[in-house]
Amino acid sequence: MIKSLIKTKLIKSMAKCLLFLSIYPVFYLQAQCDNLVVNPNADEGLTGWNFINDSGQVSSEGWAIEIEASDNKAFKCSHNWITKNQEIDLSAHYTVNYLNTEPEIYVQEMYKGYATTDDEIHYNDLYYLHVELRDASRNIIASFSEGSEENPLIATQNWQTSNHIFSSYGSGLKYIYIESAGKDNEGWIGGEGGGYGTLIDSAVVKLSIDNTISFDGETLFSNTEDAVYQWLNCNNNFEVILGATSQSFTPTSIGDYALEINVNGCIDTTECQTINSVSIIENNKTRAVEIYPNPSSGELTIDLNDYYDNVEVALKSISGQLISKQFYKNTRNISFEINQQSGLYIIETKIGSNLNSSLIQIVE
Repeated sequence: MIKSLIKTKLIKSMAKCLLFLSIYPVFYLQAQCDNLVVNPNADEGLTGWNFINDSGQVSSEGWAIEIEASDNKAFKCSHNWITKNQEIDLSAHYTVNYLNTEPEIYVQEMYKGYATTDDEIHYNDLYYLHVELRDASRNIIASFSEGSEENPLIATQNWQTSNHIFSSYGSGLKYIYIESAGKDNEGWIGGEGGGYGTLIDSAVVKLSIDNTISFDGETLFSNTEDAVYQWLNCNNNFEVILGATSQSFTPTSIGDYALEINVNGCIDTTECQTINSVSIIENNKTRAVEIYPNPSSGELTIDLNDYYDNVEVALKSISGQLISKQFYKNTRNISFEINQQSGLYIIETKIGSNLNSSLIQIVE
């Protein structure tokens, strides 16, 4: 469930900040969560977006960057309808399994009328926002629109927000397409390109994390697939439990436990789960593989929790492409090194017919 989080980085003026805090329903995530939109605030000029002019051609003609008194930058439209759009490839950030869990998706953009005087009527410019969730073939899975050229939103002299939360949209999501447009309501009244149209700023696309855990009477489970996991001891100031980096964790003593979940750098910690009793289970199966530290700079320990004659360890990219494969004999602890750039990787450990997959984050 998406809950409130204050993230003021998007807002650079006090007036805009107060509006933002009152209307921005964001995730119950710690502040490391990334906005997937490239150049959401015009800080990088006219980059990151596909701009369409009033003739329907790919061109930034008519667009400009407005710098307000507070040094806040915004995209500025012109006297005719002009649009900007970008398509976000989610496969560059998340695994297919995670996307198929239908994480909630929050989208927003802010808009405001523009005028060179304080004459209120000249602020009433026009705006719309359109967002699509698309599958690998770019078929539309779900969409959201607020306003249109035929029935636009009115951009007044105060910053306003158009936003939406996608949920229960089904499997197959790969792309998110976001498009917005603006137009001056009074028509051409002189000035440079982008002289008097709507101001557009603070585009946001974020995915949520399911920060809940389940307990079957013996083992705790994270309800989030394909993440980096770290189980914590709540009774000892959330101390890291060494080696407890799998999606599941079986406590060996009573107490309170929580889980830190990291999905592509977006981090959340679950509520503490109280364990009132534990059982000693005779286990004849292959024991859980533990890999630590995670995240790591590249030097890892793979703890098999027992000695095995033949062990196969494969390193794969987040998309599943094989990078390397190594074989080990009569071993329990494996020193494993990942000499790759920062990002998410999969380590598959095969012991006989048992296959263990772990998602590892490599950081600089």
